[in-house]
Amino acid sequence: MFELEHVGISPPDANDLKQTKDDYLIQKFKQEAILKDGKIHVSLPYNGRQQELKDNYPIAIKRLAALTKNLKKDKKTMNEYHNIIQTQLEMGIIEKVEEQKRPANIPIYYIPHRNVMKEDSLTTKLRIVLDASSHMVDTLSLNDCLHAGPSILQSIFGILLRARLSNYLLVADIEKAFHQVRLQKQYRDVTRFLWLSEPELGVTPANVVTYRFSRLPFGVSCSPFLLAITILMYLDLNPHEINDKIIQNLYVDNVMITTNEEKELKEIYTSTKDIFNKMGMNLREYQVNSTDAKKSIPETDKAKDDMVKLLGHMWDSTKDTLTIKIPKPPENVPTKREIVSFLASIYDPMGMLSGKYSLA
Repeated sequence: MFELEHVGISPPDANDLKQTKDDYLIQKFKQEAILKDGKIHVSLPYNGRQQELKDNYPIAIKRLAALTKNLKKDKKTMNEYHNIIQTQLEMGIIEKVEEQKRPANIPIYYIPHRNVMKEDSLTTKLRIVLDASSHMVDTLSLNDCLHAGPSILQSIFGILLRARLSNYLLVADIEKAFHQVRLQKQYRDVTRFLWLSEPELGVTPANVVTYRFSRLPFGVSCSPFLLAITILMYLDLNPHEINDKIIQNLYVDNVMITTNEEKELKEIYTSTKDIFNKMGMNLREYQVNSTDAKKSIPETDKAKDDMVKLLGHMWDSTKDTLTIKIPKPPENVPTKREIVSFLASIYDPMGMLSGKYSLA
């Protein structure tokens, strides 16, 4: 917290070295990306240690046994977990591994996974979370063998400021964004994971099925970089006058467009929907602070509630107000750890609460 880098100050040599490395990774990605049938297929940015990567199978099978034991306590959750995996299989996001002879220089890695319930989600409550940082003793994890990639995302502070400086704001998010980025075949074996053919039968050799991702998995350190750079490449391939606004206000899977002219909102919806369709991505959960524009958006694309998430805040599209969620302070006499945890849980990138809120 006390390093100069945290206040935007760093030695010139460090800045130059970082910029050189970032430029190299971006250029390398563009050279290795493959355009096939109008869709970009990406490579994983290995850092040179991939040949040291062990398969991690013992950890993955052990974690699978613990997961299924826990899921058996709630049959509904287990069925939903299984259905998510089967849906991903049907959609081509994952594929069954057919064991066959492969080049010796292609590493294998099994990613453990678990369930997380996200009650405040407007779309999917149950999430399957991958642990690509898992590893056996004295071995490397998949994330240890990858460049995380440079941060090419726009500043949240800047996006939120732009969202408040114009009369009208339209927001949307990309459905299953990471799973819309296609992964080249030679990189898929490091995204293997284990599941069960019949979940209620438990972990037995005959019941365990090996899958791997054919799309970009969420939970790998380089995924945000690969998603962002892939979208930028698609925008370069399909020039449009609104592309610059998308680039300025895109944050991971959230898209925001501002304007001072209400009549432009319908065209913005049509243009953004078409642009992302060409990428093989679906923009959904549209919301806008204009009653007329809101009526022009089809129900299938429209957010169900007027109150939607906006980069960690809640945005009321009817009142056009942002709400900062303030957690409940610790009770009685708090410890130092409880105070630090409480303060860290207040999400306020614009600093609107600074100096105005305390435990007192």
